[in-house]
Amino acid sequence: MKRFRWSIAVYFVLFVFVLFVLFNDYSPILIVVGAVAVQATYKAAYGWYRKDMAAVQEAVPYIRHADYRAYYEAALLLEGGESARAREHLRSIRKPWMRLVVLAEIERKAGNSELAVKYAREAVEASRGVQRYVLYKEYERTLPQAVEA
Repeated sequence: MKRFRWSIAVYFVLFVFVLFVLFNDYSPILIVVGAVAVQATYKAAYGWYRKDMAAVQEAVPYIRHADYRAYYEAALLLEGGESARAREHLRSIRKPWMRLVVLAEIERKAGNSELAVKYAREAVEASRGVQRYVLYKEYERTLPQAVEA
């Protein structure tokens, strides 16, 4: 029963996130959700989607979950051109889809499009639910070869 309630909560949060990303405004989420750590996760995700690295940088120290914090720290390092340090962060990310997303971005920035497409496809396959949808839509925009049939 506890696991069922937890999964409902996770899917609700992801569903709300996708809805507000589609409407390009996350401020109603921050009104509904009061916790600083949850706000930080939303701000980082929305900042990453909009490529607003200042917002991501501001939110990362407040993210409670280590996987998410390491994921967004690696994203910031990649945007700063520090691929080697981003690879070091991969060790601390336990979720396979997150690790694959970072690897795909590292290879894309390095110009290895074949390897980037491979990792991106694996990331989409490793994810589920709303996260799979978000990754698919992101790769449609940034790496269209990864989502072609």
